[in-house]
Amino acid sequence: DNGPFLERGIEGGSAGKLRNAEIKGGKGQVWEGGIRVPGIVRYSSKFPKGRVTEQAVSTMDIFPTTIAIVDRELKFRTRTKGAGIIDGKDITSLIMSAGIEGEEKSPHDFMIHYCGDILSAVRIDSRYKALFYSTVWEEGYACPTATMCECVGSGVRQHSPPILFDLLEDPGEERELTRENFPAYDQIITRVDNAVKIHLKSIDDSPNQPSQVKMTQTPLLLPHICCNFPSCECDKEEDPGKMFYDLNSL
Repeated sequence: DNGPFLERGIEGGSAGKLRNAEIKGGKGQVWEGGIRVPGIVRYSSKFPKGRVTEQAVSTMDIFPTTIAIVDRELKFRTRTKGAGIIDGKDITSLIMSAGIEGEEKSPHDFMIHYCGDILSAVRIDSRYKALFYSTVWEEGYACPTATMCECVGSGVRQHSPPILFDLLEDPGEERELTRENFPAYDQIITRVDNAVKIHLKSIDDSPNQPSQVKMTQTPLLLPHICCNFPSCECDKEEDPGKMFYDLNSL
């Protein structure tokens, strides 16, 4: 959900190009345009300078990486033990080996990508991505008549089996990998299935939270357009048309 907000026109930006390939999609989508963003890390006394890597990591890695650095520096190695599941990994070793061929490797064997609360894609080894759902665009890579493209219903195409792409060779996600053109197809799809199973087993049951996808991207207006702000749980959700005022009239 970190990509350009294409529904806001030119001010929303674009995902740009990678290795001369146009990156599809934007905010609220699981195409690379809605996921892939640059990151800059600086720790001048410890980390090497000027390194670049295309290995995939997550913003959720920032917290465990910071904690791990503190633990190592202060030698309080038992401090964070027993904290339970942390949705992220220490990426220090990746940072230290970034740009060194054969050595750099993301600590994530797989990454799970959601659109709203829908598990929509899985990334394997930072290279392969399988999409269970893909966005139905109104024009370009956007849905200008909506706040953003939908994650469910007529707003997506469902893929079973998932469509598979090699992001290293095809960052624009134009050439679908199949059993006919990719010898390792069955192996990667099996890893995708296993990744989903591992991920789902790691999730505890909890009350469903209101999804921001169902709300406007103008937070200051939320009290005026939601029947019982901030929970936004009421019968208006059955008819999204009743949930939002025409923002142009406010």
